[in-house]
Amino acid sequence: MKKTFFSVAILATLLLCVQNTNAQKLKGVEINGVIWATTNAGAKVPEDYGKYYTWEKAQTACPKSWRVPTREEFRSLEDAGSVWTVQNGKGGLNFGDGNNTIFMPAAGHRNIIDDTLEAAGLGGCYWSSTNINHKCALHFNSSGSHICGGREVKFSVRCVKK
Repeated sequence: MKKTFFSVAILATLLLCVQNTNAQKLKGVEINGVIWATTNAGAKVPEDYGKYYTWEKAQTACPKSWRVPTREEFRSLEDAGSVWTVQNGKGGLNFGDGNNTIFMPAAGHRNIIDDTLEAAGLGGCYWSSTNINHKCALHFNSSGSHICGGREVKFSVRCVKK
């Protein structure tokens, strides 16, 4: 009986640790009232590209209590200002100012036909959750950023807090 109770107690402790670790994976920074994850979906550090998703798969890429940003939230991020920078050898845009900034690497995109990585280091493409007549995404390079319709390719995802 004591052995069973001890085993159950250890298992419960391990489950709590795993749940706490998963909940703490994403850190956030508030910019213009929106809390942005500091890393791409599937990345461990800000300069990692993370995983690439079709628009449909992107809608489920964020962990619990996070979601894919809307087109309006990307506009708000653009309004916060940005500067092209290099972080740990990878180019990208730093959005925001002061202590409230996030680095979004120029992760390029993946070709949906053969999954080749294209434009990495030159520009970034990030899905939004908005789908009005076409799927919207944030596109940027060293000259600036804009929001436009996406094609059938795989883009990065940057989650926001629900």
